[in-house]
Amino acid sequence: MKKRKNRRSLILNLITTALFAGVHLFLAAGWSRFPEEIAGHYNFTGEIDRFSEKNSLLIYLFIIWILFVLLTVLERFPRFLGSKKMLDEGGTEKVLEQVREMLAAVKFLAIGILTYATVCSALARPLGFWFLPAILILTLLGILFFVIRTFQSISDLK
Repeated sequence: MKKRKNRRSLILNLITTALFAGVHLFLAAGWSRFPEEIAGHYNFTGEIDRFSEKNSLLIYLFIIWILFVLLTVLERFPRFLGSKKMLDEGGTEKVLEQVREMLAAVKFLAIGILTYATVCSALARPLGFWFLPAILILTLLGILFFVIRTFQSISDLK
């Protein structure tokens, strides 16, 4: 019997899939209107410090595809990431659901960051001074959230 995803994972996956499709549509629809030189690199404050050819946007798509496919497969088969000890102690479904939710959140964050960076690069716009601090804060909060939930699950198994 297939286990249904929880609501949070489902919403994150829907938004992530929309971002994934949206970045492809954005690049396909605007390719001819993008400048020949786009933003190729950003400094710590989100300002453009190097330009690249327009074709370098395809590298973003390549990375987005790899992350999307890899994280989707891992989310579908989370046992590859689960702790054998926890799985053997009878907490299988609870642990696997947390791993699925964590992977959905990681996928959302990664695809969201890359989508935003792709759009900014294509339009030769700065990322903004807030970009790096926001990524760091969101990543740290995500790690803390899932570490705390994992420890709670482990203590519930005892």
